[in-house]
Amino acid sequence: AASGEHSPLMACVKMCQLHQHWLIQAGATFDRRVDSSGSSLCEISPLVSYDGEGLLRNYPAVLNLPLLMPSRYERDPHIVVAPLAIVTELATN
Repeated sequence: AASGEHSPLMACVKMCQLHQHWLIQAGATFDRRVDSSGSSLCEISPLVSYDGEGLLRNYPAVLNLPLLMPSRYERDPHIVVAPLAIVTELATN
């Protein structure tokens, strides 16, 4: 299995760092930065933003990690969305 910089966990961390960067650029502030522990994740659904576009809005004073930003379609209780626990599971395996 891949490890280090080429592991599934590091791929997830890099994507979460990118998503956090997009939100910071859009005016959000966070309680902490995404790190490689797997406990401080930040995920934006591609249905919300595919490349950081459309994220400008008024955010609460501080966003707390872990953060999942689903689209309104993914918040429908009849639609199944993979939880962040799946990503956390990558950190422990």
